[in-house]
Amino acid sequence: MKKLKIAIVVPGRFHVFALANALVRQGQDVTVFTNYPKRIVKKWGIPSENVRSFLLHGLLYRLVRVFQLSKSSLWEPLLHRMFSSWA
Repeated sequence: MKKLKIAIVVPGRFHVFALANALVRQGQDVTVFTNYPKRIVKKWGIPSENVRSFLLHGLLYRLVRVFQLSKSSLWEPLLHRMFSSWA
């Protein structure tokens, strides 16, 4: 089977870490773009060299949730644009 080069882009983790883990175990060239730290993603069996982390986005996202700023329609679109521009 030909080795595929796959990029998975997701803020957070959802079910993507399990998917990426399965693809890595099959020998695929997978890169996960996320706002989780590499050391956390590694717990799902994804090697650090396969992860690109946008930690600032993860921190801002969590701050918005903790301080309940997400009720403002400004923050969500801003954070989504910020992540997609980075990716």
